[in-house]
Amino acid sequence: MPFSLSDLYRFDEFVLDPQNRSLLRDGIPIPLSAKSCQVLTYLVSNPGRVVTKDELLKAVWPESFVEESNLPGYISGLRKALTDRAGYIATIPGLGYKFTASVETETPPDLRPQLAAHDLQLQQMRETTHYLIRETSSPVLALPAPKPLLRRWTVWTALASVVAAAAIGYVLYQRSESQQLSKVMVADFLNLTGDPAFDHTLKSSLELSLAQSPYIQLMGAAEIHSTLGMMQKVPDSPLLGDLALEICRRTNYQALLRGKIAPGDKWGSDAMSVEVVNCATGKTLTELHADAHTKDDVLGTLDGLAIRARKTLGESSQSIAQFDVPIMNESTFSFEALQAYNTGSYLGSNGKILECIPYFQKAVDLDPKFAMAQSSLGVAYLTLGDIKKAGDYSKVALDLSGGVSQLERFFIRNNYDMITLRDLDSALSVIQEWNHVYPRDDASWQALSYIEILIGNYPAAAKAAEHLLQSSAAKYESEYGNLADDYMREGRFADSKRIIAEAQAQNKDAAAMHQLQLQIAFLEHDPQAAHAAIEWASNHPEQWIVLETQAILAADLGKESESESLFQRTFQDAIKEGQPVLVDSMTLDEAAVDVDLGEMTKATKLLAQVKDKTSANWAVLATKAGSTTAADAYFKLPNDYPQGTLANKVLTPELKAVLALRRNDPLAAIALLEPSRPYELALPEVIDVRAQAYLMAKQGAKAQAEYQKLIDHPAIEEPTMPKTFLAHLGLARAYALQNRNEDSRKEYETFFSLWKDADADLPVLRQAHLEFAHLRQESYEP
Repeated sequence: MPFSLSDLYRFDEFVLDPQNRSLLRDGIPIPLSAKSCQVLTYLVSNPGRVVTKDELLKAVWPESFVEESNLPGYISGLRKALTDRAGYIATIPGLGYKFTASVETETPPDLRPQLAAHDLQLQQMRETTHYLIRETSSPVLALPAPKPLLRRWTVWTALASVVAAAAIGYVLYQRSESQQLSKVMVADFLNLTGDPAFDHTLKSSLELSLAQSPYIQLMGAAEIHSTLGMMQKVPDSPLLGDLALEICRRTNYQALLRGKIAPGDKWGSDAMSVEVVNCATGKTLTELHADAHTKDDVLGTLDGLAIRARKTLGESSQSIAQFDVPIMNESTFSFEALQAYNTGSYLGSNGKILECIPYFQKAVDLDPKFAMAQSSLGVAYLTLGDIKKAGDYSKVALDLSGGVSQLERFFIRNNYDMITLRDLDSALSVIQEWNHVYPRDDASWQALSYIEILIGNYPAAAKAAEHLLQSSAAKYESEYGNLADDYMREGRFADSKRIIAEAQAQNKDAAAMHQLQLQIAFLEHDPQAAHAAIEWASNHPEQWIVLETQAILAADLGKESESESLFQRTFQDAIKEGQPVLVDSMTLDEAAVDVDLGEMTKATKLLAQVKDKTSANWAVLATKAGSTTAADAYFKLPNDYPQGTLANKVLTPELKAVLALRRNDPLAAIALLEPSRPYELALPEVIDVRAQAYLMAKQGAKAQAEYQKLIDHPAIEEPTMPKTFLAHLGLARAYALQNRNEDSRKEYETFFSLWKDADADLPVLRQAHLEFAHLRQESYEP
């Protein structure tokens, strides 16, 4: 029978108002989507009668093709909304559904004009004609922290660790005054059904349902494995019983959730429960029970249990209402796809990127609209260096993200901004909102620290990394390393060394930390500390990280021959350790060093060896080295990233400015570089080009200011490039333009002191000696 939009329906403490799409319980609104409201209205308007699935589909989607398998998602969502009254909607196996509560119908006195039947049909036709209900995914793919692949040409490989996305509108969560247990561990489900499909899916699904909450901080898999290791337990130990409680206590978490699923009283049904335990006392705070009438109902039933658990933990009703997307609505309609996704996430979080991809692909094949699986494929391919596939999957995920939770939307949207668009400005806005909505989420602080580094805001990066390390219970090696790196770039060398020492005292060490120690030792003129870092690297894997740092630091001192030899050792070690893909970026590094040193012939030969000659980085270096065609060839290429921040606001302006300098047009170069100012500390070569332009334009004071920036920020590049030392030479020239001969002389002498062991035949050094001799001659003339 048709349902009325104008009548009000009352059942127990509920009032359903279809015309206003509202459901009230004791006067408090319960959020429902438009279609969920229509499904509930049809069931409520037919109380006590079995409504077949076909009848329900035709009533709610009269002009659309809708798969029958979609209905359980809406039913599960409605049962979740009804919480302890979920039994009002009964599943009649093989037939459909029945609304079992007594219903009273009334017409409101202020009845507004009813919608005509054709108006309702037009409204329904405007909606999507094919609906797929998605179950939730397991926690998002957590990839290992990226290795420090040095400067700008490999900066995009670091994006695999940046996870976030935008959310439109939110309310700040509030804690209730009863329990306040926000740090939560979820134990493995005790599966008594004999169905292995439930073994991992239920735990991960409960975690994702809880993860929507800004109030709850969930214990991560890495922290669990670390604690198991300290307890001398195997990493895959079942998290059941006293073991789970001990882990919760050791990590100072506050609440433990233990789930169980067992065969129900009725054939085909399952009895589910979630026990909420206070970790400190071991006392059970509550044990929540619900029945899943069919396997398709399990995730919806779990959703209802998660909501009730959140209330027990102390989250406010306002927060729960705002941050709650039903499990089946946010991920996939396919239980099998969800299982594949969970397996892929597990493998990815353990660094098995090649192995995780087939499982994500299977999830996508089973459900092409599984947004989180699409986005996780994007992250996985980014980690493997396949930028094209990474961008494509990230775009598809964004297009499918309409129904996911806010937390997942952050992940998906930020992947799109960072990978597909490379729009750092948009991504920063997204991450700041993510950080504000989910202040307990460590990943948001990690993402904030990463992006602030990418745009050159080092104080903000350090502040975010400080918060992350302080709040992190596990205190991972990468968290120490990131903070130490942020401190170093900010010029806080003592703090950087302190953080590294803290990490190493806890056996959390890596080649990247010794790379930082080497650079700081170099800048602080500490040969003993430098020797210690080099000695450590020679006896550990990934020696190429420290070797390349040595190569560049040797070039900083004008030791070009030594630098060349160290670069060759770097290439050999990277290939030996199975990292041949790094040779291209290292070759660009060596070419950049030679350009700074004035060795243009050597730089040109190195650039010829680079496989990828389509990047702005390659074109900039080639043009600086004397190429007359590299820039034109680059500008003829299609702009794959028209919204890319660094490409369009830094690298392209730099390339155009270098061309302008070759045409002896310094004023044009200065104007062209103006868009790069907000990001210049991220890619300081633009500061150097701008300083050269001011020198050419005979604007000594402005050139002085630019060179002083490089001198004041010696560690903004990792490692420091020769331009930081050559800035003293530039500053000497800037002073000379201002007729400040004494200041100019001092800067020349500072430069010569730094380069006292430099190769004598370097073009830049020979030119400096000629200039200094001329300055001295002018100073002695009467």
